[in-house]
Amino acid sequence: MPTTVDTEQLDTVLEIAEEATDSAAALTMPAGFEETVRPFDPTLDTLRIESLTATDTLAAFRATTLAATSTESWHDGLEPAPRANNAGSHTGLLAALAIIFIVIAYNFRHLARLVKIYTEDLVKVRHGRDNVFDERPATDFNILVLLIILFVVCGGILLSAAININIGGYDRPVPIEFVMKVTSIVSGYYLFQLLAYQTVGYTFTTTEGRREWIRGFNASQALLGIVLALPASLTIFYPHTMGWTILAGIICYFIARIFFILKGFRIFYDRISSLLYFILYLCTLEIIPLIWVYICSAYEYV
Repeated sequence: MPTTVDTEQLDTVLEIAEEATDSAAALTMPAGFEETVRPFDPTLDTLRIESLTATDTLAAFRATTLAATSTESWHDGLEPAPRANNAGSHTGLLAALAIIFIVIAYNFRHLARLVKIYTEDLVKVRHGRDNVFDERPATDFNILVLLIILFVVCGGILLSAAININIGGYDRPVPIEFVMKVTSIVSGYYLFQLLAYQTVGYTFTTTEGRREWIRGFNASQALLGIVLALPASLTIFYPHTMGWTILAGIICYFIARIFFILKGFRIFYDRISSLLYFILYLCTLEIIPLIWVYICSAYEYV
């Protein structure tokens, strides 16, 4: 049976086809347009890559990029870390301490005898001239100077560490420049004391009494140089022990000063009125200068 075609429906289909042809013609590129291939840009096309690739493919791409970047960093090398600016890493300070220890070790055979002699000089008061049979080695003066220098260096290290804890806290390392400044202040404090004791001894006592007093003072500094060497070394190389080493140094220093003050009292006291001069001496030469040393050292703190 022949099929009849509805002319109205056929006209509708033809109209739709013509509209689609016109739309396709409108989307065609203009004449003379040449399409160029743009090179891949990882920065601009990141979002497109993430939207078009699967998760495992994206992870592989990132791993490849990281490997390429690491290879380039390997060619550049590592960034060097700055050297720590503290006493434990300063070549000059460590070399000075090493030289002092080596010289003292070289004269170690005389050290036990000298420690006994210095202890007697600090505690006892001799009357009259020196004993002819006093067994002082020939290198007594040289070792005494070295031990006093050792005391100045160790005292500067411990005092700078104490100020650093009091102002900067435990976490901040002690700057080497600050240690050097405090050490110079301690050396000036020793020279001031030596000159002041010479002046007071020359004014208020005899020549023998002045000599005994100066001997006691130098003996106390030399013995402190031996005793403070260990706390100062621990402060440099083991900063976490700084609190205990500073406390030990303070105790040793005041014990030595007490023995020296007692010797001075036995030298200068001859009547009740001497107590007034002795109190003035304590305030003028023992208390106020020590406070000024701490204030000047704290002022130099950076």
